[in-house]
Amino acid sequence: MSTFLHRALQHEMNNQTMLVPLQQPIVFEIEGFDILPGSGPFFFLLALLFYMLVLLGNGVVVCVIVLDKKLHRPMFVMICHLVVCDLMGATAVLPHLMMDFLMGQKKIVYLAAISQAFCVHVYGVAMQTILGAMAYDRYVAVCEPLRYHTIMTSARLHFCCALAWIVALVLIAVLFSFHMNAPLCGHIIRHVYCSNRGILNLACSPTPTNNIYGLCMTWSVSSVVFIIIAFSYIRILTDSYKQCRTDSKRSVGSALVRSKAFQTCAPHLVIYTLFEIASFIIIVSYRFPSVHPNLIKFFSILLIIIPPAINPVIYGLVIKDLRTSIIPIFTRDGRIFLKLALLKAYHLIGIKEGDEWKTASNTPPGHYEYPVMPFGLTNAFQRLVKDVLRDFLNGAGASVSLNQRSVFVNETWELGTPMFFIIQGLASIGEKRVVLFVILLLGYLVILGGNSMIIFVTLSDPRLTSPMYFFLQNLSFVDLVYTTTTIPNMLAGFLIDQLTISIPGCFLQMYFFTQLAVTGRAILTVMAYDRYLAVCNPLRYTAIMTRSVRMLLVTGAWCFGLLCTLPPTVLAFLRPYCGPNMVRHSWCDLSSVRTLACADTSIDNVLSLSFAMVALLTTGVLILTSYFLIATSMYQMGVPERLKAFSTCAAHLTVVSISYSAASFVYISYRVGNFSSEVRIIVSVLYSALTPFLNPMIYSLRNKELRIAIRKTLASFRPAATSTVKAIST
Repeated sequence: MSTFLHRALQHEMNNQTMLVPLQQPIVFEIEGFDILPGSGPFFFLLALLFYMLVLLGNGVVVCVIVLDKKLHRPMFVMICHLVVCDLMGATAVLPHLMMDFLMGQKKIVYLAAISQAFCVHVYGVAMQTILGAMAYDRYVAVCEPLRYHTIMTSARLHFCCALAWIVALVLIAVLFSFHMNAPLCGHIIRHVYCSNRGILNLACSPTPTNNIYGLCMTWSVSSVVFIIIAFSYIRILTDSYKQCRTDSKRSVGSALVRSKAFQTCAPHLVIYTLFEIASFIIIVSYRFPSVHPNLIKFFSILLIIIPPAINPVIYGLVIKDLRTSIIPIFTRDGRIFLKLALLKAYHLIGIKEGDEWKTASNTPPGHYEYPVMPFGLTNAFQRLVKDVLRDFLNGAGASVSLNQRSVFVNETWELGTPMFFIIQGLASIGEKRVVLFVILLLGYLVILGGNSMIIFVTLSDPRLTSPMYFFLQNLSFVDLVYTTTTIPNMLAGFLIDQLTISIPGCFLQMYFFTQLAVTGRAILTVMAYDRYLAVCNPLRYTAIMTRSVRMLLVTGAWCFGLLCTLPPTVLAFLRPYCGPNMVRHSWCDLSSVRTLACADTSIDNVLSLSFAMVALLTTGVLILTSYFLIATSMYQMGVPERLKAFSTCAAHLTVVSISYSAASFVYISYRVGNFSSEVRIIVSVLYSALTPFLNPMIYSLRNKELRIAIRKTLASFRPAATSTVKAIST
């Protein structure tokens, strides 16, 4: 009897404890996926590659629609809104999920949880409302083709898009207003992301009002959108059938009508069907309790990860106008557009009356003005013809080559294109080049010696087998190859008057330089994760950081560098180059070479900037997060443990600080107009060589084990020399 009373009393106390409302600041813990220990980096890599695919696909679609004037039509404007909605949904979930896989970071503060849940629900509603607006647009385009532009005016288009977003924002804002007065008694969200239901499941008391409103809202939005889409497609099918009956005697015309209607509506119908199928799978999965929790959680994120990945592919493949605007970016499609017999007819092209003074020159015989175009204005005339032709080609790139009397369209290497680039370097500094040559040569020798020594010592010494030295090997190898792609070429430029490089060699140098730069930052990020595990999880460090996990992290770092640099480099390689061939840098820098293209490079600029932001922000945020967690753990340690943790991270933190400080200084030098081009080139050279130069010194000075191993390696060469001297003296 006493045992029964004791259990009842304990149960009552537990219930009372559970019903104590949480006080701000509230920190939730997301349950996430139940994965095997050590497999987190693998799933992180999959999520990262998937997220980059989403960013790349949707980013290309947005850039093409914004930059191509032919696509400034209602359907493509709505596609832009749909793509923005996809990006919002994927960005709300995937970055936090990646942090969970990589670092096991499951905690999220209350405001961030509400923000994530709000964005996820807005994404779900806005996706349906935008698809409903697109169905109305398709209905007008197919059923009222003659009145389409009269009905879908700019004002009505913007009203439809704004209405789709406003409905989603207002409905979800009302839904989340019920959170204001709902006390929470739990902190574990049993899902992979925060949602309205996941948060309110932690409420101290039932929330029937929120439940009823949520169900009514979901049912109303889904039903209204379904009715709009069903009505639109029933009318489209009816009108297409009538048109086919009218044109039954002309089978070709009937086939064209059906084909046009299909191309107009197929992408929208496929996307809506996929969205509804994903929603149906989620609903069904929750009705079977026997299904594994991981499978239910995976099904629950299908709605967020599938549409953002599939939508750009569907629209890019099916819609002809969008496809024809995307394909020339990645493929060659060269053809001779026009013949201009101007090689020996410059005297027939007159200078505009009143502009003769622009060609004036003073010579010993007197003052002269050209009434016709002189040969020196060839480049200006080429640019004029290119601009004129672009208007007739709907924005396509046109390149002019007067030497071969041809105008090419979308051709990468035209007749008359230079077969090499001239590297400007520091040609204007005169005799000081010898001094810079000596300084750069000595620095390069130090880079080769220091990084080669670290690689040799960490490979030969059996005591240096920890993951930190494995990552240090890879970082030293990256520094060696990174500097070797540029410094030998720069050294040659100091000794000769004019340094040239072939076009394939230029783009190979460009690719390896940018790829190794991004890979180096990715390896620094992996090393930050390694330091986080060593400090915050010392007992599980060896179990987590196995050999397979190390190899996977390093492979992911190299793949990350490949994905971030290959698309901009390939796009730059496919551009036409038919004008000046002087690269105003010390090596083939991407931005410097791009200025020599004789085609519109707006998409190149957006794409390269997007990938640069992805590379910098991804690595920077992960490194900052690692050290924030390390600092939080160090705050709870004693003084001896704190000093040991600091010594563990000091070398890596110093290298990261120097790398980002140098990058910031380079960025500032390009934004300040007072700096000359020579100063900017010198700053870029110092930035590319500074980190590889200092890395061996920093790690050998701050790491006792590495310092001892280097001394033993150097001392191993002395006995042979000593014995030789003794033999001679004897």
